[in-house]
Amino acid sequence: TSIAAHGVLLAAMRRFHTLYVTPLYEQIRRFSSNYVRPFIMESPVKSMLIGTQTENSVLQRSFKNGSIMHFSYAGLYADRCRGLKADRCAFDEVQDLDPDHIDVITECMSHSEYGITQFTGTPKTRDNTIETLWD
Repeated sequence: TSIAAHGVLLAAMRRFHTLYVTPLYEQIRRFSSNYVRPFIMESPVKSMLIGTQTENSVLQRSFKNGSIMHFSYAGLYADRCRGLKADRCAFDEVQDLDPDHIDVITECMSHSEYGITQFTGTPKTRDNTIETLWD
């Protein structure tokens, strides 16, 4: 909920591109549909955020001011994230991601003056990506 709300606020305030990444398609679909979409669609300023010319799909949401939220998954391969432009990469369920994929995906921010990286998830064991990042 926190990274969804943060992303919508950033998108509303300025032209900002966020890339959300989870290991599995179903996880990113659920995140986009069940968390991000309600923040946008139930907003009292919805008409200022989106319109008929903005994208409102599960894997991409755009805003009137030019902000874009990309949603992708990288359980087996990071290549589907390559080529996207991002100011922020928000990884959810990072404990199940290959740590080598993180470096490839964060290259999407190589042009950004912000370069914000966020990691969320559940450290199910002491031997996984989120535990390594914490250490």
